Amino acid sequence: MTDKTTLDEFQEKSDESGAESNRSTSTQTSVESSPCPCYSEERNSSDWREARKEYDLYDPGCGHAISYLCRVTNTKIKKGSAILYSSKLRLFIEYLHSEDICFSELDIDSIERFMMDLAHKNCSESTLGTYRTVISNVVKHISLFRSVDCNVGREMIYEVIDPSDYNTATEVERTPLTEKEAEKLFAELDSFRDGLIVQMGIELGPRSYDLRTIELDDVDLDNREIKLKNTKGDDTYTLPIGSGLALRLRHWLDSERAGNPRAEDSPYLFPSPEDGHLSAGRLNIIIRDAAAAAGIQEVVGTVPITDRQKDWLGTEKSERRFYRVTAHTLRHTFSDLLDDAGMDLSERSAALNHKSTDVTKESYTHRKEEYKETMKELFSNISIS
Repeated sequence: MTDKTTLDEFQEKSDESGAESNRSTSTQTSVESSPCPCYSEERNSSDWREARKEYDLYDPGCGHAISYLCRVTNTKIKKGSAILYSSKLRLFIEYLHSEDICFSELDIDSIERFMMDLAHKNCSESTLGTYRTVISNVVKHISLFRSVDCNVGREMIYEVIDPSDYNTATEVERTPLTEKEAEKLFAELDSFRDGLIVQMGIELGPRSYDLRTIELDDVDLDNREIKLKNTKGDDTYTLPIGSGLALRLRHWLDSERAGNPRAEDSPYLFPSPEDGHLSAGRLNIIIRDAAAAAGIQEVVGTVPITDRQKDWLGTEKSERRFYRVTAHTLRHTFSDLLDDAGMDLSERSAALNHKSTDVTKESYTHRKEEYKETMKELFSNISIS
């Protein structure tokens, strides 16, 4: 099996640095000198503090964008969407400010230059489409709720900016780990914690964020079950824990976890030594480096980094590399193992907590306990650690 993943322009600064901290508590020097006249006021508002805490958002560096994010989070937007929107806005506004343009002064030419820049950096058509959506949403928000007349309207953006018009990147194909590759990866992990995280990623298949934010109360070792979040679907689901994984979790909870200086006060299964939960950047570095040491890593794509981006990211690298083996590869591997075990598409969709229109409610319900029993048998017999 293979899974296709599109290239984005470059990873966020917090991910590249590997700092184990939440976005809501990190310092972001790139937006301290924002030219937006309403930035300081909106940034210090209680609504924004609450939204950042609940949704773990990036600071976009613009008061209008903050106001928009506060409003959409009040409508209970899915957490994954809120994080994505804040990330895209942060990068777009960084671009605008480099051109001495505020969001309320936006014009169609500046949006087109930004889109051309993204295409030049090998971004995909779907990435450009996401930017168009969030940019036009903020423009609409400004015109409706901010008492400011923008130079461009939402309708004009959709009429003029067509992602298919740009020479965008093609999708790159990523493959899951084979069982032998998984064994090699485990052999190169430096700590009990790192091995446990990777094992959970392969045997449970959560997305990176959902894996890193598992809380202590989510783990039920008595019944050998774990509650997982689905950030994209804004819900939770329960999966069985294999016998080997249950033993390692017990050891982690009884012995190893206590060695983390933040463990006593943290609700997270994998607390950060700094504060909050393990960061995406740190987890990807752990997996990427172990895969390289195991001889199973490869570069599947690159994106150029501009001089301004070098300053922002604090790097001298001329390009961002996309690797085959990342945290998300664990989820692909989980799906592939289920496929090899004979699970059909509807069962795998249920185990991955996908909401698919192709799978009827009747079929999903009928197979619910069936796929859990298959998982128990599979991961109690397979040896990947």
